[in-house]
Amino acid sequence: MFLGQRLLELLLGETYRALAVHFVTEAPPDIVAMQRAFGQRLDFGMPINRFLLRKDELTRPVASADAALRRLIATHIELARHDPSVSPVDRVNRAIRTLLPSGRCTLPAVADHLGTAPRSLQRELQRRGTSFRAQQELQQRQFAEHLLANPRLPLLRVATLAGFAEQSTFNRAFTRWTGEPPGRWRRRHS
Repeated sequence: MFLGQRLLELLLGETYRALAVHFVTEAPPDIVAMQRAFGQRLDFGMPINRFLLRKDELTRPVASADAALRRLIATHIELARHDPSVSPVDRVNRAIRTLLPSGRCTLPAVADHLGTAPRSLQRELQRRGTSFRAQQELQQRQFAEHLLANPRLPLLRVATLAGFAEQSTFNRAFTRWTGEPPGRWRRRHS
């Protein structure tokens, strides 16, 4: 039994079924056991591991909820957000990487994710000699190059996961970053 699957069964009940399950790894030779555990829709070579669930399953009350444990977890999350060993720029970059695939990686969304105001975030980045846009582009480029390493991932999907609404916008940005279009870059680096 896979840990993520077991945790979801504990929270949602053993009868829930994911709409799809994404794995960063390539498909194993035999996926029968995985299909029995997770269901029929398994996607491999994806940018992140995740379970796709129906909205009603995510809004269902958890019978075993523990208020004291919730407060403890919330405290740990808050401490992690303000961990002094992690630089503000690194925290911003982590938030950007988290939000890029959602298509809503904006300054206000990143600031909200970090529990700060957009203007405060801009000032902090300026003090460190950078900007939100510069960090966002850096993360988009690094993520796009990572995604392009998977030859089975269509360029449109790469563009979407890297936070671009249109493939043409992605193509122009990637060409500006690397000096060549993403398709040519992929062929040269594979």
